[in-house]
Amino acid sequence: MSTLELYWPLASNKTSERLQASSDLINLLNKFQQDFKPADEDRDGEESDHSEPSDQEEDTVDKNQKSVIKRIEKWIEKHHAPDVSYAIKRLIRGLASPRESSRLGFAVTLTQLLSNLPLLTVAHVLPLIKHHTTPVGNVKGSEERDLIFGRLFGIQAIIESGLISRSTTTPDDFKETIRNVTDLGKNKVWLKEATGWTTLNGLKEVTEKNVSWLNQAITNSLDILFTGDEKEIWGPEKVGILLWLQSTHSDIDYSEYVQPIFKNPLPLAPQNLSVLARILRETSIDAEKATSGSGVWKPQLHWVWPQILDIYFTSDNQAFKPRASFQDFYRICIDESLFQTNASPQRKYWGFSVFALALPRLTNEDLGALFTPNFMRTWINNLRGEDRVLHKAALRIAQDLQPLIAQNPKLGLPLILQLLGKHGSANFDKLTGTKTVANILSSMTTDGVSEYVGYLRSFIQGETSDVKQRKWALDQLLSLIRNSQIPHDDEWVWSALECFVLNGIFVPRKPSSKSKHDVLKNPPQPPLSDTDRAAARSHLLSSLAELSKTPDSKKQLGVDKNGDLWVKRVYDFIQSIESEKNVITAVQYEEEVLIARKTALDSFSNVNKKGKAPETRHHAFSLLLLSVVLQSYDNMEGISDVLDELASASSMLFTVKSPKKNNSKQQENEDGEEPSAMAVLVDVLVSLLERSSSFLRTMAINAFTAFTPEVDEEALDMIIAQLSSQPDGEGEGEDGEEENEEMGDDEKGEEGEESDSENAKDAQDEVASDVSDDDKEDDINEAVDPEFERKLAKALGQPVSDDEDEEMVDEDEDGDAVDNVDNMTDEQMMMLDEQLAEIFKSRVGDKKAKEGAQREAQHTKNRLIDLLDVYAKKQSSNALVLKLIIPLVEIIVNSGATEQQLSSKSSAILRQRLTKSKDIPTTNINEDDLLVIFEEMHNVAKKSRTNEILSLCNQLSLYLFRIITFNYSGAVAESKAKEVYISSWQDFSNRKHTKLNPSVFTDYIRRYPTQSLSLLDELVQTVVDGKATNAYRQIQALTMLQTLFGQHKQLMDAGKKDDILASIPKIRQGIYSFIATSCESKDKTNASKLKDVLKSALALVRVHKKITDEKIEDEWDLTTLQSIVTTLGSIDKFKGVQSLAQQLSALITQSTSTSKTSSKKRKSSGNGTTEPEQSVKKNKQKQ
Repeated sequence: MSTLELYWPLASNKTSERLQASSDLINLLNKFQQDFKPADEDRDGEESDHSEPSDQEEDTVDKNQKSVIKRIEKWIEKHHAPDVSYAIKRLIRGLASPRESSRLGFAVTLTQLLSNLPLLTVAHVLPLIKHHTTPVGNVKGSEERDLIFGRLFGIQAIIESGLISRSTTTPDDFKETIRNVTDLGKNKVWLKEATGWTTLNGLKEVTEKNVSWLNQAITNSLDILFTGDEKEIWGPEKVGILLWLQSTHSDIDYSEYVQPIFKNPLPLAPQNLSVLARILRETSIDAEKATSGSGVWKPQLHWVWPQILDIYFTSDNQAFKPRASFQDFYRICIDESLFQTNASPQRKYWGFSVFALALPRLTNEDLGALFTPNFMRTWINNLRGEDRVLHKAALRIAQDLQPLIAQNPKLGLPLILQLLGKHGSANFDKLTGTKTVANILSSMTTDGVSEYVGYLRSFIQGETSDVKQRKWALDQLLSLIRNSQIPHDDEWVWSALECFVLNGIFVPRKPSSKSKHDVLKNPPQPPLSDTDRAAARSHLLSSLAELSKTPDSKKQLGVDKNGDLWVKRVYDFIQSIESEKNVITAVQYEEEVLIARKTALDSFSNVNKKGKAPETRHHAFSLLLLSVVLQSYDNMEGISDVLDELASASSMLFTVKSPKKNNSKQQENEDGEEPSAMAVLVDVLVSLLERSSSFLRTMAINAFTAFTPEVDEEALDMIIAQLSSQPDGEGEGEDGEEENEEMGDDEKGEEGEESDSENAKDAQDEVASDVSDDDKEDDINEAVDPEFERKLAKALGQPVSDDEDEEMVDEDEDGDAVDNVDNMTDEQMMMLDEQLAEIFKSRVGDKKAKEGAQREAQHTKNRLIDLLDVYAKKQSSNALVLKLIIPLVEIIVNSGATEQQLSSKSSAILRQRLTKSKDIPTTNINEDDLLVIFEEMHNVAKKSRTNEILSLCNQLSLYLFRIITFNYSGAVAESKAKEVYISSWQDFSNRKHTKLNPSVFTDYIRRYPTQSLSLLDELVQTVVDGKATNAYRQIQALTMLQTLFGQHKQLMDAGKKDDILASIPKIRQGIYSFIATSCESKDKTNASKLKDVLKSALALVRVHKKITDEKIEDEWDLTTLQSIVTTLGSIDKFKGVQSLAQQLSALITQSTSTSKTSSKKRKSSGNGTTEPEQSVKKNKQKQ
């Protein structure tokens, strides 16, 4: 087998192909060499004795280099098989090939081949490599580069094949190899790193094999690398070689080789770090004594960096004992060098790479050495925006932290302390726009989070010079509880809650040595500010609200692993602290708050837990009551009233009463004298939702969720009434506008009269000129406030009523009033100006107060709507949900620009909770109320101003019709509902400006085909009589009929076949009449409308043929249709429509043949022979 075909795949870009070709080629060459026998050993014996070229021979006989190469090639050919000798030359020449990946494939193969040929030596191979990689003449730069890389790969093959350490290799061979590698680095600076790595590999190879001339090889290498012209040229590769030599050959004195660059032979010594930093940064050491080791930057780190890190973290070699500490090395050589302020982005990129390389190697104790000031500044700055040069590199560092913590969770806390510590930022995630800290926390164990909580508590409760850190630490504790990704544990959660209580509710008077709590034994210095204590109280309530959102395994809210309420634990803890003598509360509570708190707790403690109340209700009410009690420690205004109402609700909800009392209670409710227990509770919940505390709002919604099965009509009406109410003053503008319109009609006849108070109007205009244009526009649109008008007239001395006119006349007689503004003195004018300014300021203040009240009302409604959302979700099968429809629709219809959120929530309840619900009310339904709601939806749809409202009404109509058909199928209620749809169709077809659209009826027909058959007569009448407002409505009627007949299977199952067949002649009459009319008045009807009509006719004919086996030619009056086809063809604009009419005619004509064919099929099937079998028999007969 020939080896030539294997050389081509050696240059493949696919690694697998290259390796496979290399393996196959080596196996073949080994086989050829084993089978090879050198010819005529005796005749060539003399030549064989001197087979290896010596220096003497080269000097005296073969001075010409070409003759030397020829002698080497001849010797190789003599002692190796032809394919092998050819392979050696071919592989060496291929090292300089620019084709694809040939250099890699040829170098790997050459390395393996050299290791398998024991007769070859360095003296044979090195000259060949030099010869084939030496530029000849003027060559291009790319060609020269290929030759240089070819020589480097060839020398690397000599080293890795073991040829350099064979017994036949001499010290001079090794020296020549090292010198050739070094010369490559001298000539091409960008190749220094690679040549240094190759040199190091050569030294490692001879050291590992422990050759006899090892000491001489080391000495020669030191002379080549560190003396002569190379003495003052230092780069990272020389540092790496020196460090390796010092670790393996520590008996050598390296002082003479490193001076005067290094003061100490060990480059890592403390006194050498500043020089080492410049070398590793690859910049000039000294302008006079040294030159740059490299001027080319590349993103990959130099191979010396892993070597140095290994010395610090994995090496115990005594030769490195006098090295500097890693903290000093990192600070000087990385932080103050690669991350210095004026460092280039390229050097900073190296710094990030070194950081990523060092991070996994460090222990918890050494971790702080990496997060140095310059690094943190550079890292944070580049994380802050995608437009930063090193953003991707900085982001990669942040992303690498989380898997590192997953491997070693103990690193979590030290890392966070570094990010949030001295050189980082307390708001690291917010500052950088990342989730670095949050991700680290989520990867930590519960023990690590507990340690972090303890660290935060030390900020709050210990001595500190930066009091701002306390607020940050409080915020961090709250964020831990809120972060669902962090592993939660009762121990650290309670520690956080305990910290909030001790530092938010209580203030230690003096240190208490007997206390169990450190904060009371050693109070914080300086003491926490009132702002920090208020934040602690707020965070306590927010934390409890967060803990009350996630249910446990038993679906209970706000409990720990043992099933105990968090609010109960917190309250008991507060009670235990209150018993201590050396503490006082941070807030002084009023007496009524203390009494209300005690009353509420007493009433609840007296509840009979074994009564009728389910456990879930008792749990929910406990959570609510204790939450309000804890809220009272924050001294909220009006909290005592809420506590009193909860105490009353507690007695009504849970106290077990006798039947007699229950009967009397029911009688009281019927008489309207006393509200129900749920009404009282809902009233309390509504009052909680109106408050600004998110904690109370969360607890109110949780309580309402638990009590939804027992919410009665009275309680639901209370929520709806609150939702429909308006704040004080809202709506007055409309009345005012109406009054203004009425007044305007009366004043139209008085437009020519002059005002009696022109001077007063001038004064008003002068003052009003200071008001902004926006305010003027608002004032124009608003009704005039009578109180404002009265104040303004009084200031100007103008009467606004007869009584005030008399009073001003009396004052005028006394000389205390001025009857004309023009007669005022300057002082009086100044006083008038001040009065007018106060009047207008008060008006602006009233206006802002009114707007604030309206905003607050909107917020309250948005919270109330959440209760209805919960109720609709939990009680979708309760008949009371029907009471929500009309109020919510009214909110959507009447919502203004400021009520979009309320409108969206209302729409979501109706669309998501009701119309898409699988459950519907089936019991306790009031038939009349249901029909009223259904009819009201159609009325709203007829007046809808937007498609969204119409679509919502359509969905609600289908939902309500579903309830009607399920509960009153075939009853009067269903008939009345059908009549409502008929009335809506009449509105759509007969009223020109109707708001309805066809989807209202198509959805109804598709959803309820049998019930929608009641529309058949109306649809047919619209088509036949042509009473529709326009042709569009008439065409839509045809489309409805097409949709209705498309449900023929369901209609036939319901026995409505005769109704369909009876309507077809009338439908045909309407279609033909429409076409004939269109042809007569061709200017009023376009071709597209006729196409729609004929398409509907085609669909109806197809349905007709499916439901009957009889001829349909008579029903569709084929003769009239043929005349229509002829007429359409005679009109130019309708010629395109003629084809559809012809299709219709052909479809009707095919009905006869189709019926005959179907009868034949039935006969054949009756004889036991199928149609395919008959065709087979016919074919056989023909044959």
